[in-house]
Amino acid sequence: MTVFLVVGGLGLVVLLASLVFGDVFESIGVGEGGFSGIAAGVGSVVFGASGVIVLNSHLATVWAYVIGVGFAIVAEALAELL
Repeated sequence: MTVFLVVGGLGLVVLLASLVFGDVFESIGVGEGGFSGIAAGVGSVVFGASGVIVLNSHLATVWAYVIGVGFAIVAEALAELL
């Protein structure tokens, strides 16, 4: 469970940093491209949260990783589109 908590916490830090400093970087023309800090943060937070939820549901650790990665991919794709 520690892995999911750490990844989710780091994702939250990335998400908050992207929200705070993203406008500053965009105004000076830095950070344009295929990588989105907000999408990476959202994916990490969703991975961590879904992994913790699956582990608390008493499923196997393998399922926590599979479901976590699946939800993270979907969340990151949706964050990129929006």
